[in-house]
Amino acid sequence: WVSTVYCSWKKQGFIYEKYRNDKLGVRGEGGEYQVQTGFGWSNGLAMYYIILYSSELRAPDLQTCA
Repeated sequence: WVSTVYCSWKKQGFIYEKYRNDKLGVRGEGGEYQVQTGFGWSNGLAMYYIILYSSELRAPDLQTCA
């Protein structure tokens, strides 16, 4: 999940509310309303995981991002 958030941010400049599970860095679709950019819990959770697991995480090669 952190890799897909990273890919989205690096390639599109946004962190989205939801993501597809079959393509790295591609926002999800559907639901009650349009997908939001900069959604608070997504931003907060990404930062939390990055801080918590910083010694274990490695940024994916951008060529592997969709």
